Amino acid sequence: MEQDFFVDRLHVFVYKTRQELGADAASMAETVIVDMLKDKPELNIIFAAAPSQNEFLKALTQSEKIDWGRIKAYHMDEYIGLPDDAPQKFSTYLKEHLFDRVGFKTVNIINSGNPSPEDECMRYTCLLKSNPPDIVCLGIGEN
Repeated sequence: MEQDFFVDRLHVFVYKTRQELGADAASMAETVIVDMLKDKPELNIIFAAAPSQNEFLKALTQSEKIDWGRIKAYHMDEYIGLPDDAPQKFSTYLKEHLFDRVGFKTVNIINSGNPSPEDECMRYTCLLKSNPPDIVCLGIGEN
């Protein structure tokens, strides 16, 4: 780590490389997940899909401390109208970088092929309301 400081109550960490940032972010997430699983039988975690997540997800999937079978996975957002096999889909990215690499209890995908985006939004909203997120792993972009 190159620097760490506070801006108001926000703790900011600055790293020399993306690899260092991803590894440390994964370590922090791993600690929180393992601690939360001590008190809860399962967790609901939402994951983002973007190049800013590459190093984080790579390091996180290597964790030997996380009981992945007690985690229900969700993804954050999706494009509308892309074919199921479109490489641009966020769910495709997450399958390749996360969902297919560890054994989650469940993986919940937004169905971007639903002819009614409104119905799909309602379905996913109901799913999240019945399984409130415990953790959201998101990025703020590459820069």
